[in-house]
Amino acid sequence: MESLQIWDKLSFVTKLGNYIGKCQQAARPIFMLLGSGKEGTMKLRLKDGTAYPVLEGSTAALVKMELGSLEEVEDVRKALTKGNLAAFAFTSDAGEAYGEYECHVLAHVSYREEAGRYLADFALRELSDVELRLDALEVGQETQDGAIEELAGMMGGGE
Repeated sequence: MESLQIWDKLSFVTKLGNYIGKCQQAARPIFMLLGSGKEGTMKLRLKDGTAYPVLEGSTAALVKMELGSLEEVEDVRKALTKGNLAAFAFTSDAGEAYGEYECHVLAHVSYREEAGRYLADFALRELSDVELRLDALEVGQETQDGAIEELAGMMGGGE
């Protein structure tokens, strides 16, 4: 039974490698312009389900928002984590996806105040091949460490 758990962990590493390959294959030009004649508000929908209205002209590389306070700018910045940007989409009010993206991180934030509102630009970038491989190595090392610990426990318990 315990050896099966070790194989499950190794299977996870294989699945992770397949995911990284998918992210690398998903690399494509980012040119989706919002406001292409469709009715309603466009939203940025993050992996955790959080959605934020975006301004026309937003792309997967530069998300534009109008926010009411600096606190809202900071809240959005905090939500744009590596985990939330592992898979995100631009959607309509009805939930129709206009663009789906994977493997991005927040590069930087800029904003300006106009008439009591804050116009914020959140610059995103795709993870590089090196970053994807490093993430896989870290997860693989954690899995391997756990498997070694289990084997050591099994060997120690048998004496």
